Amino acid sequence: MKTGMFTPAESIDVPPEMAAQLKALFAWHEAERLSELERLSENVRRTNTITLGKYVTPEEAYMNGLDIPYPSLEEIRGTELEMLWDSTAAFHERFDTIHDEEHPFIPAQYRAFMEEVAEFSIEVLGSQEFGGDVEAIERELTDVIVVGMGLLIAHGRSLADLRAAMRHVAEGNDAKTTDKYAKNAKGKIAKKTA
Repeated sequence: MKTGMFTPAESIDVPPEMAAQLKALFAWHEAERLSELERLSENVRRTNTITLGKYVTPEEAYMNGLDIPYPSLEEIRGTELEMLWDSTAAFHERFDTIHDEEHPFIPAQYRAFMEEVAEFSIEVLGSQEFGGDVEAIERELTDVIVVGMGLLIAHGRSLADLRAAMRHVAEGNDAKTTDKYAKNAKGKIAKKTA
């Protein structure tokens, strides 16, 4: 049975159990190859970031004469951010929670956001005090992100707008250097006082 992808098992006549082993070996080899490309590309990205003192897009790498990394699997397949945005938009479309003419900014979404932040905080505090479930923290943080995305969608914002805001925050973080900023007594990174 052809799947649209060539595998060694399809090129020769072999018993089914051997075909399964060959397919597994081929899949492992392909995963290893992609993993190695990602590792090499991550090294290029890290070197470029250190060289320019900020995250460097492939376009910026090209313009600055730096090595250009292979696209990551996320760049090839679409990122989890895009998947989450599309899922959130589809969720609100399905339940018709965004296009409410009487309440264009959905006050209920603000309440939902605060509830998710509270649930996230409870998991974080529980983890610190009782060695809690880190996976639960990840899930609660994702819920906060999803509800935040819903708020942005309700305000008519796009994924491109969110990406621009993320770049702005990343650039702000990259601009904070140890010669001007330090960790204060509360553990927050703040400008050094003279």
